Amino acid sequence: MPIKKLIRHPLTFLIVLCLGIGIYKIAMLACVSNDSVTFMQFAQELKTTPGSSIRSFDQHPGYPAIICASEWVFGKMGYDRTLEQRIIAAQIATLMCRAIAICFLYTIFRFFGNKKTALVAATLVMLIPVYANNGSEVLSDWPNLMLMTIALFFCLRGLRSVNHLCFLAAGLASGAAYWIRPEGAVFVGVMGIYALVHTFSRSTNKFQLWTCLGTMVVTAALIAGPYMHYKGALFPKKKVGTFSRVNGTQASCLRLCGDDGLGCPACDRSTPTVLQHGSEACVPLKNTFLRERLPIKNISQHPIQAGIPGFSIAARPVKAILHFVEKLFNTIFGFSIPLLGILLYKMKRFRRFRRLRRQDQFLILFTGLWLGLMVWLHCKTGYMSHRHIMPLVVLGFAWILKGLHGLVLVFGTKRMHLHRNTAVLLGICIAIFVPKLIRPAHADKAVYKQAGLWLRDNTPAESTLAVFDGRVGFYAERAYQPLNRTATLKQGYVIIKAADESVVLPETALPIATGQANIDKVIRIYAVGTGKDETADFTD
Repeated sequence: MPIKKLIRHPLTFLIVLCLGIGIYKIAMLACVSNDSVTFMQFAQELKTTPGSSIRSFDQHPGYPAIICASEWVFGKMGYDRTLEQRIIAAQIATLMCRAIAICFLYTIFRFFGNKKTALVAATLVMLIPVYANNGSEVLSDWPNLMLMTIALFFCLRGLRSVNHLCFLAAGLASGAAYWIRPEGAVFVGVMGIYALVHTFSRSTNKFQLWTCLGTMVVTAALIAGPYMHYKGALFPKKKVGTFSRVNGTQASCLRLCGDDGLGCPACDRSTPTVLQHGSEACVPLKNTFLRERLPIKNISQHPIQAGIPGFSIAARPVKAILHFVEKLFNTIFGFSIPLLGILLYKMKRFRRFRRLRRQDQFLILFTGLWLGLMVWLHCKTGYMSHRHIMPLVVLGFAWILKGLHGLVLVFGTKRMHLHRNTAVLLGICIAIFVPKLIRPAHADKAVYKQAGLWLRDNTPAESTLAVFDGRVGFYAERAYQPLNRTATLKQGYVIIKAADESVVLPETALPIATGQANIDKVIRIYAVGTGKDETADFTD
C-alpha cells in the first residue's frame, strides 16, 4: 500500500489516536486499582508456581500470562524489572490489546455502515472516559474485548461466506478469551442460538450452518477445556457449573448449607472438605459432595421475608435492569439515550428477525444474551459494574449513529437538516467526554502510592505491613496483610490505617510521622515494638 494511502487510511488515524490517548493516560495515572495489584501479584507467582497460583487466585490466568510476556519483552530490551517498569510493561500490554481491539471494532462497524460511520463509531468508543482509563491500567477488560472482537469479526465474515476457517479462527479467539474472562467465549453461545433459530428457515443450508457451529464449538472447547477442567467449574470465579472429583468420580458440587451464616467456616481451596450446616457451626461430612461457601458480603444473613410472597424474587430482574440503565448513564452519559433507543428498536424488530441482515441478527442475539448474563449476575451477586457492561456498550456503538438520527427525528427535524443536527448532538456528547477523559485516573488515591513509596524507603526489607488498602503494601514492596477487624500483629509489624478510621491500637504501637503533609493528613502509620503478639480491634 502506498505511504499516502496508508497515512490517510482510517485505521492509521484510529491507531495514532488510541496510542496518543493511552500514553497520556499512562503518564497521568496517579495510582493503580486494587484489581491491578491482584493481576500484578498473580503474574509474579505465575512465573514461579503456575499451578498453585492458578488454584489460589480468584482471577483468571490469561491476562497475567500476557503481563509475563510483556515483562519478558521489556527484559530483553535491557530494562531492569523494578516495580515501576513492571507496571509500565503491563500497561503497555493492555494498551496494545486496546489498539488491536479498536482496529477490529472498526472492521466490525464496517459490516453495519460505510467507512465514515464506522470511523465515527470507533472514535467515540475510544473517547469513553472510563474505558480509556481501563485501557491504560493493569486490567483485563481490553485484552478480553480484543479476543471478543476477533471472534465476532470472524463469525460475521464466516456467516457471509460460509467459510469453516473463519469459524475455526472464531473458536480459537473464544477459547483464548475464556482464559482471560470466561464470559469472553459468549459468541460460541450466540452462534449456537443463531444456528438454532435458522434451523427452521428454508433458505438456510442447515448442514453447512451446523458444521460451522461444530467447528467453532470444538475449537473453543479444545482451548478452554484444560483450564475449565483444572479449576473444576464452568465459571470458576462465580462458582457456577462447579464440578469436582469425589471418591474418584465426577460429581456436582452442591451447597449442603443453605444459610451461609457467620458461623460457617471458610473453605480451604487447597484441601476441600465437605460441610453441612449444623446448629452452631458447619460440621464436615464424609463421602458426599463438596460445598463451597459464598461471599458473606453479598448475601443477607438469614433474611426475614416480608410483604407479598415471591415479590422480592420477581423484582430482582427489574432491579437489575434499572441498575444496568444507571451504569449505562454513568458510563457514556448523553449517548445513553440514543443507544438505549436503538437497542430497544432493534429488539422490537425481533418479530421480523429473519428479514434482518445477518450482522443485525447476530448482534441482536448477542445483546439479548449479554443482557441476560448481566441480569443473572446482579440477581446472584447483587452488583454490576461498568466493566461488566463494557462489551454490550462498545459493540452497541455499531448502531449509535442510527440511534442519533432517530433521536433527532423525534424532535421534528426535517430530513434535509438531519446530518447537520446529528453532528451538533454528536459534538455536545463529545464535549461532555473530554473533561473526564483528560482527568488523571484515581487522582484521589495518589496518596496511597506516596505512602507506599515512603514505606519502601524508610522501613526494613523484612518488615511486615498491616494495611487498610493493598495498594499501600504493593507500592511499599513489603510483605503485607489486610488490616481486618481483628489483626494479630507481631514485632516489626507496621500498621497503616486511614486517618478517619476508629481503631483501638496496641499499647506498644508508636506513631510514625512521614514529614509529608499530604500523607500525614490522610494516613496514620504506627510501628509495633513488642516481642509478643498484639491485637488491634476495630470499632464501628
